[in-house]
Amino acid sequence: METVRTAQLGPGIVDQLSEALGSAAALIDGLPQAAFTAATPCGGWRVIDVVNHLAGVTEKFGRFAAGAPSPIRQRRGDLVGTQPAEGFRELADAALGAWREHPEALSAECVLSFGSFDGATAAGINLFDAVVHRWDIAVGAGADTEMSEELAGVALRVAHLLVTDEARRSGQYATALDAQADASASARLLAAAGRQPPRGPRAP
Repeated sequence: METVRTAQLGPGIVDQLSEALGSAAALIDGLPQAAFTAATPCGGWRVIDVVNHLAGVTEKFGRFAAGAPSPIRQRRGDLVGTQPAEGFRELADAALGAWREHPEALSAECVLSFGSFDGATAAGINLFDAVVHRWDIAVGAGADTEMSEELAGVALRVAHLLVTDEARRSGQYATALDAQADASASARLLAAAGRQPPRGPRAP
């Protein structure tokens, strides 16, 4: 039997996930249509591709919270349609509603293709994706990349479980970059996820 991995996250993870998804949704809301075709730090992915990926991750964990049987698999393809901001927000709101309506999901076992996790950590994986991919979207769109240090700290706890040498070798994550031990949580999270902050002034 596979060990259920945990990042030791408390019930407050749902509120933290809500904040992370809300921040991503607010960013997507403000993007001009042209920004959705811009390249991002995710190799080969445009902004719209990252939005759809994050939507798929969020929808997947929302199904888990609502009681869908494991293993939980991500739906592929276009999940946000021709109105990405509206489509993403609807999926995020539905997923958050499922977590709030089913608090018992936080202690349930969530079986994924890459391992088993307790429900609170599953919500944390969604948060990790939301925080990192919000940054990817912002870089691609030339928007504000500022990251909540509190949320980055939570995401970093999850990253220690997910971003392993094995996961990097399989191509799930980029090679980790070096970060100073006393660097901010956001800098350490980006380094762990293989992200190099862009140099120079932010695009207007």
